[in-house]
Amino acid sequence: MATISCLAEGTEIYYYITDTSSTVKPDKDTWTKYEGPVSVLFDNEKGGSKYLWAATTTDDGETWLKTSKIQFVYSKKPVEDAVVIGDQAYTSFEKALAAAQDGDTLILNDDVELTDEVTMPEASISIQSGEKALI
Repeated sequence: MATISCLAEGTEIYYYITDTSSTVKPDKDTWTKYEGPVSVLFDNEKGGSKYLWAATTTDDGETWLKTSKIQFVYSKKPVEDAVVIGDQAYTSFEKALAAAQDGDTLILNDDVELTDEVTMPEASISIQSGEKALI
């Protein structure tokens, strides 16, 4: 939820939510009049940005006094069973590796992005994506 306020007396606030950072000119017909907290829908499972544009007017949209942009950056939604060992699900490759024991097979149900050094366990393990063995 986002809350918008303006201290200037008699000011109306209008807002517009978009996926792009391109400048959007205020328009009373396409923007929404602010009347309370705004929900921003984060609908891309891979993560991304949403932009909330807000503009103020004192004359019913004839003149716009100030326009501001707020960027909301969100991350990829974690996959609950990104990696599975037997019947135990893990949200990350690193958590699954920490739990892996000799003879385990790690099944990858999501992309794995290694952003830091990963230490492989001393155990002899297999890593699979679907039916194809990777290591």
